[in-house]
Parts: sequence; C-alpha cells; structure tokens
Amino acid sequence: MATSLPTVPQFNLIAVAPEGFTFPPGQSSATILSASVDASYFDTLGVRLVRGRGFRTTDRADGPGVAVVDETFAARYLGPNPLGQRLRLVELGGRTAEVVGISAPSRANAIIVPPQPFLFLPVAQHPASRLILIAHTEGDAAAMAGSLREVVRSIDADVPVYRVETTQELFDERSKKLANLLTGISTSVGLVGLTMALIGLYALVAYQVSRRTREIGIRMAIGAVRGQVLRSIVGRAAVMGLTGVAIGSVVSLVAGRGLTSALGTPPFDAVLFAAVPIVLLATTVLASLVPARRAATIDPQQALRQD
Repeated sequence: MATSLPTVPQFNLIAVAPEGFTFPPGQSSATILSASVDASYFDTLGVRLVRGRGFRTTDRADGPGVAVVDETFAARYLGPNPLGQRLRLVELGGRTAEVVGISAPSRANAIIVPPQPFLFLPVAQHPASRLILIAHTEGDAAAMAGSLREVVRSIDADVPVYRVETTQELFDERSKKLANLLTGISTSVGLVGLTMALIGLYALVAYQVSRRTREIGIRMAIGAVRGQVLRSIVGRAAVMGLTGVAIGSVVSLVAGRGLTSALGTPPFDAVLFAAVPIVLLATTVLASLVPARRAATIDPQQALRQD
C-alpha cells in the first residue's frame, strides 16, 4: 500500500529539518517529496535499499517514528553517516523520525527528470484516506484486475476502486509518452533550426562568392583556366566550412555532456552527430559552386564592367 506511485504526480510535499544540518540564513527547513508506504512496498516494487532496512510491521503508530530516505536526500542533508540521524517533520507537529534505511535515488516525477530528494514514511504512522494497492503478479497482470477488485470488495464493499492498471501501462502513459512528446518537440525545433541554418549558410556563401565576380573576370582575363578558378573558390569555401564544423563539433560535445550530466539524457547519437556536419559542408560547397560556375562562364570584359 502507498499514497503514490513513481511518475504519478500525487506525492506529498512536507517541510523537513534534518537535525544538525545548517540551512542558509532565512531558511529553517527543506520542502521534500514524500510518500507513505507500508512494509511490503520496497519488495513489491523492487525499490533497492542500499543501506539499512525498510519498514516493518512493528513500526506502528504508537512506536518510535522512522523514515527511509533516498541517496539524493542522504547526500544533500545527512552527510556520510545518514543512518540513525533524526528528521524533524515541521508540518506534522514537529514530530521526529529516525532514518533507518537508504534507498536508491528516486525519479518520482518522471524518468527524464534528475533524481530529487525523497522521503518515505510508514503508512501506519502517517495514514491517509486514499491509498494505492500494489500487487506483484505472476503471468498476465492485466488478467488479475477482476480478482483484485473482488478482493477489495470482499474486505469492504463500500471502498471504491477508481482505477486498475499495470505498471507497464503506467510507464507507457506517464513516462514513455512524455519522453516521446519531448523528443518530438526537440526534434522539430532542431530540424527547423537546421533548415534555417542551411538557408542562411547558402545565402551568405552565395552572396560572398557573387561579390567576387570581378575578381573571377580578372583571373579569366589574364589566362586563368575555368577549372582553376572553380577549385580556388570552392576550396576557400570548404576551408571556411571545415573551420566552422570543427568549432561547432567541440561546442556540441561539451554541451551534450553537460545535458547528459544535468538531465540524465542518453549520450549523443553518433550517426546524427556525423550527418549534420556533412550536410553543412555539402551546403557550403554547393553554395559556392553554383555562383562560381555562373561567374566563370561570363565574358571577362562583362565581369570587369560590373563596377
């Protein structure tokens, strides 16, 4: 039983003041995501406990207050020896709870969000009017929906069952769809940005080459071969393009590592990372080649009369 599930935005926000932790001036507590769970929660959902223990059936309302925090919470507020430290629950009448266990980092809101400090409290000590029943099943989980409803009805027919879904359905709805939506948005923005960059790059390079029409005419007038002129102009554009790609690649690598570290996003796509520079270089060469070929075919005297 639990008051909320991972990736479902139903967590409580409670003010916590770890004993011995010094907050900045003007701050006396930290607002932390929290959920009340029973003794079977960690095993049922496979939440790994890295230190200490989970909750027990002996953690009753009339017993000492206990809590389990995740590694992110422990690292930020409790230091190297988190077990046994006490937390003051400011909004719960100043009650205290002893940290008895440390869980793996929690991604309570979404898998694409970095881990946030999280606090588990025993539901026996912090009851709620609405709870979620979590069942570990063998075989087809969806086929167990009817049986679970009957179990709840047999205990208390007046207890409403609002929704029954599998963890796979929950993951697909709360995390996979959101990730796909964000990926689609970022991809669309990236494609628009790339298209605008290609258009701007083509226009800029073509304009610069077209301004060299008089220079091309002079070269042709003194005996330069058309092929030499084209190689010279395209080569110069290619060098500029390679310089820009090199600078952009370094910036992209640094920015990509920063995003991966901050948001937990996957590393960059090597195929895409290689394809974009190729497209940019091809655009640069094409933008210089088209006006250069046109300028190389005009009469040198006509080119010299332009200015």
